[in-house]
Amino acid sequence: YGPTEFTINASYFELSKKNFLNYEIMPIGKLLPKIKMKLINKKNSDKNFGELYLSGEQIMSGYVNYKNPFKYINNIKYYPTGDFVKLDKKGFLNYISRKNDYQKISGYRIDILGIETKLNHILKKEILLINNNSKRYLFIFGVKKLNKIVLNKLEFFINNKLEEYEKPKKIIYLNNKPINTSGKIDLNKLKEIINE
Repeated sequence: YGPTEFTINASYFELSKKNFLNYEIMPIGKLLPKIKMKLINKKNSDKNFGELYLSGEQIMSGYVNYKNPFKYINNIKYYPTGDFVKLDKKGFLNYISRKNDYQKISGYRIDILGIETKLNHILKKEILLINNNSKRYLFIFGVKKLNKIVLNKLEFFINNKLEEYEKPKKIIYLNNKPINTSGKIDLNKLKEIINE
């Protein structure tokens, strides 16, 4: 793992059998030697969770003719990666979500990407969770319906792991995902389907 502004990798995770089996999602890992980090999160008292700030010899000087994002903490130059991570008991950094993936909806901050990531692991299908008029809609692509076991897992996750304001209002199955002229998912088409 390493942002472009760090020029080379900043952390590593050894793909040993033991490590691989202990994690559903591969961690970012442990920092390479001589790299410093700060976890910054002003709204959370957990010192092991926050936006990952990195510092080290390989940090770039800056961008030409551009407002540089670097921050100085105790006179040390850090780069705010925009990635929220959590440090686990084994000393591995685990990616949680992008800072910009939090959406403020009806006064609540919702981590759309984080929910999508967890749903992907349950469903093993391509999905998309979108917000429309302050309501969430879950699209599941390439299937007409889920088998009973997977559906039960999905319902358990929605009912027990999500807050009321995070839960999808409706689940919509589509055989094919609509694509726009840029080759990306056509969000306008999905919103038309929601409003039908």
